[in-house]
Amino acid sequence: MDQEELLLVVRRSFEKVKSDIKTHDAYIQALRAEIELLKMHLQRLAEKTEQTQRNEVLHIPSRRNKLYSKQKIIETLSAGSRPLVELKEIVVDTEHCCSKASFYRYIEELRLSGNLLLVETDGVFFVSRSVHATK
Repeated sequence: MDQEELLLVVRRSFEKVKSDIKTHDAYIQALRAEIELLKMHLQRLAEKTEQTQRNEVLHIPSRRNKLYSKQKIIETLSAGSRPLVELKEIVVDTEHCCSKASFYRYIEELRLSGNLLLVETDGVFFVSRSVHATK
């Protein structure tokens, strides 16, 4: 092998090494980005776990709980009869106790169990606690 052939082989080897370094650098950057995402995910999980533990210690009921939502409906009606739409605004939109679909399902369950009365007057539905449910 003469000197030019040797120089060509060295150049090709050097170009291959440079190409490999670029490939590995891109791979390392992708891994670093993935590590950062995993760190953020772990931090969010730790925060959720910490909040869950606090709630368990303090016995704070979940606002998206069926029993809690039904109790909130009954409690809101303790002051008297309300239009169904107003009750929905309080329980769903303001208090965020449940979704709108769940709210209407809970109203129906409470009505069927005899805890609520649903009366229509002039096209407006009013909800009140049942007389026997207040005793």
